[in-house]
Amino acid sequence: MAKQRPQKTTPAASGGAVGPNKENTQGKVAPPPPPEGTRKPAGARPAKGATHGLRLRATLIGVGRLNLGLMGPLFRSAGFDLILVNLLRKEQTAQARQDSQRRVGCLQRCGHYLLEVVGATLPQQVDCAGAYAYDVASPSSGTSMRAVEAAANSHVIVSAVGTGEKSLNNAAQFLLHVARHRIQKNIDHPLDICSADNPVGRAFGTALLRNVLRDVIYSEPDVSALSSHLRCHVLFPLLLPDRICSDLYVNQREELCVRAEQFNELYCGANSHYFEYVQRFGGQGVKISSFELELARILKLSMLSCAHALAAYVGALENPSGTIADALQKPEVYNLVNLALVDVGEAHFQRSGWSAQAAQDYRRNTMSRIGDPRLRDPIERVARDPIRKLGRYDRLVGTACLALYNTGEVSDRLAFGIASALAYARDYPVHGKDEQARSLQQMLNAQPTQKPTIATNPLRDVLVNVCELAKGSDFSFGKKMEESLIARIEHFYGLL
Repeated sequence: MAKQRPQKTTPAASGGAVGPNKENTQGKVAPPPPPEGTRKPAGARPAKGATHGLRLRATLIGVGRLNLGLMGPLFRSAGFDLILVNLLRKEQTAQARQDSQRRVGCLQRCGHYLLEVVGATLPQQVDCAGAYAYDVASPSSGTSMRAVEAAANSHVIVSAVGTGEKSLNNAAQFLLHVARHRIQKNIDHPLDICSADNPVGRAFGTALLRNVLRDVIYSEPDVSALSSHLRCHVLFPLLLPDRICSDLYVNQREELCVRAEQFNELYCGANSHYFEYVQRFGGQGVKISSFELELARILKLSMLSCAHALAAYVGALENPSGTIADALQKPEVYNLVNLALVDVGEAHFQRSGWSAQAAQDYRRNTMSRIGDPRLRDPIERVARDPIRKLGRYDRLVGTACLALYNTGEVSDRLAFGIASALAYARDYPVHGKDEQARSLQQMLNAQPTQKPTIATNPLRDVLVNVCELAKGSDFSFGKKMEESLIARIEHFYGLL
């Protein structure tokens, strides 16, 4: 019979710590850990004094794949106590709210979640010191206030709830109450606030969150005190996460589980109070460099993110309910994505002298990562939010323009990928849950109009107004080049 592991308690957190044999916020007792050999811890706490005697705490806003699959393990390995907060949004459906509360409940009962790294023998147990649900519609409720108190006593707050307008505003409202609580309780230790969401074109998630938070604060009566507190005590380091986290589910033991690839990197800007600790003790994947951060953003967007989206949209032409690995098993899909990255690599060489060997290594690594069948990465997940991904400076149109302007030629593979993304939205199921896909579908299915001087069609309207192609002067060189890209997209779209 297997030996029982000695019971251990997760680090205490104010306002409702949970852990094995410790009461949680609902008054229930969490079960003892399972027998030895069923899992292993995510990382050991550094020796006492490694963080200069500080008891550091990180609060993650959003109990989702990225926070659980990348940020949580990094902070735990660096010795941070981990607090998880899920936002209950006003616009959520009843089912979505129930799912969100269930995730928090699993964390409260167990005091941990499991990280399944593909290829690893055992899942990693990631302990959390507290889990809370914050109701955006009821910020003064008891559960919401406990979430605010826990975050206010943290040293790092990382949001990963998305970069849509509503998502950013919800996160900013929560941070507003956190800042106000810090002022009321005279909490003045330095704080890092950042976003681990992927950049939107050229804008990092942290920059978007910071700007929305400032807009929210400027409309408050205590704007002077809030602005002063942010200026004196808070930094907003830019983050660029890089890890494919493909699934999040609850297992039969009511444990929250996240599946992720082995590869993991986190680039961070140099303006940070605490990420040096994460870099020192959280693993080799953390890199603090403002210069490398911007370079990594460009390469990730135009190579990894572009290839991922191409595989999803082209694969969805035949099987929208399949996985990325299923799509890349088809030679025609694999070759199109692979050769599209060859075009992008040539554009980077013409732009900055990026070596052919470096481009080849990055391309092979990208194809290996996104095509790993063990991830079971759904096409539906990767294809979500097509309007954002078709933005002028984002992974599809932005990369196609990068290739166009630096090689002087249209990349037919990238143009076909854009046409596939548009076809995905055009044929999206009526009852699908992707709001952006439904919105784009309405635009594409609108009736053509006849104006006094020019006939317009819905597809061109989308390419001009959503993708922002060919919006310059009629005689500009750039517009003429982009018209050639539009012509190829229209050609391929008509064939799909």
